[in-house]
Amino acid sequence: ADNPVTAAIQGFCDVGSSLAHFILTERSDIRLTAISDHTGLLVCPEGIQSNQAWQSELLRLVQEERTLAEFNHSLLAQEGIMLRGQERIDEIVTMPTTIFLPAAVANQITMANVDQILANGTLVVEGANIAFTPDAARRFDEQGGRRVVDFVAYGGCVFTSNNEFIAIQAIGQETFTGHFDRLAADNNKAVRKNAAEIAAYLWEEVTRHDGSSPLYLSQIAQQATRS
Repeated sequence: ADNPVTAAIQGFCDVGSSLAHFILTERSDIRLTAISDHTGLLVCPEGIQSNQAWQSELLRLVQEERTLAEFNHSLLAQEGIMLRGQERIDEIVTMPTTIFLPAAVANQITMANVDQILANGTLVVEGANIAFTPDAARRFDEQGGRRVVDFVAYGGCVFTSNNEFIAIQAIGQETFTGHFDRLAADNNKAVRKNAAEIAAYLWEEVTRHDGSSPLYLSQIAQQATRS
């Protein structure tokens, strides 16, 4: 495609690795061009999916709960992929990608980098709690930056946890444990369906926006979750 959708993920623990797995296995329309953890920054301009060996290796790290530093070094010797060291992991925040998914620690988007993110036109989907510092969030929103706020982005987790709590109260811990797999599968289907509908709605709003006024995506997201 002339204008491929690209994504960068900051973080490779529970949230970040799950996002990577989802993109690599279920979203062939999104190129995963960068992902970072505390050990390094994996960069692949054409997308990890452009090479089956690269994709398989990253999925292995997800499955085995490894760090990016453990990515097969012989694959890193190939053209088109590189692992930058710990001293460069913060570069992921301002990479020019379609979507940036901060899924590590809080306050990664600050007044020092928010203008570059705005200039890139990046959609920020907050997988981490409080991805923005307060002043950076204010500037981002005032300048029409596009973001899905944290409580909307991971609302499915709250939904699932709440249902589990209610089920334990209703049927007891022992019975609930026996039915957990079925309950989790049902919840997962519901969350995925809801997430797909909200994502489609958000994407429609973003693509049809003519730029004549600021686009407060957080407000649109909140409206979508209420509908």
